[in-house]
Amino acid sequence: MYFFDTYAIIEMLQGNPNYRKYLNETINTSAFNAVELLYYMLKYHESAKVEEKYAELNLNIVEIEKNELFEAAKLRHAHKKKALSYSDCVGYTLAEKRGMKFLTGDNDFRGMGNTEFVK
Repeated sequence: MYFFDTYAIIEMLQGNPNYRKYLNETINTSAFNAVELLYYMLKYHESAKVEEKYAELNLNIVEIEKNELFEAAKLRHAHKKKALSYSDCVGYTLAEKRGMKFLTGDNDFRGMGNTEFVK
């Protein structure tokens, strides 16, 4: 089971062959990642097209507990020399707490535990 960060979802949508093996997985992600994805899509497509494509995605929005937000902030603080986004820190925390692998191609997560790094 995987938690997909925004990077991973975009790579799948763009047909990156390295993400082919994840096509049948449930796309577990957070509301933060979904907003990032929608913003990215709106940069390149008109709103109606984005709405249609978004509706087709099988996203499972993982709920965030109050204490997990604190854990995400601590993660970002612990790695403040890296360019970890808030949404990625929330996603990483959710993945860890839910027993999922954090799926990403973000270089700042390369080598971190509980991460499946795919470019």
